[in-house]
Amino acid sequence: MGEVIEPKSQPWMGCKLTGYRAELETEKYLALRFSKSVQVLGSVIFILQMILYMAVVLYAPAIALNQVMGIDLLVSILAIGLICTFYTAIGGLKAVMWTDAFQMVIVFAGVLAVAVKGMQEVGGFDVVWETAKNGSKLHADNFV
Repeated sequence: MGEVIEPKSQPWMGCKLTGYRAELETEKYLALRFSKSVQVLGSVIFILQMILYMAVVLYAPAIALNQVMGIDLLVSILAIGLICTFYTAIGGLKAVMWTDAFQMVIVFAGVLAVAVKGMQEVGGFDVVWETAKNGSKLHADNFV
């Protein structure tokens, strides 16, 4: 179907391309390029990173639910985890992708609404621009 690129011939890729499908083999590449211990270390680091990521992803909305609705943290963490697992299992990755895309549209609309409302409150875009200019906030090299 397509050209096969082995990890040994293209070391920067760490994957094997077969036609239109890419099969990621990072762990296999680490073992081939370095050693079995580097492969294990890479796997352990990835597992730790995913555990920390999932902790933040579950804890952040649990704090919001706790503060807004008074739900216990442990209960909300378990509920969020179960709902997300059920939703992903029933709808598959495609449903999750569409939900993420819809969420991105909502977030951008919210940011735009806050910016427009803020400009209306202070007197318009010209006032915001002048305030930023007077405060030296328009210089790209000034991060203070």
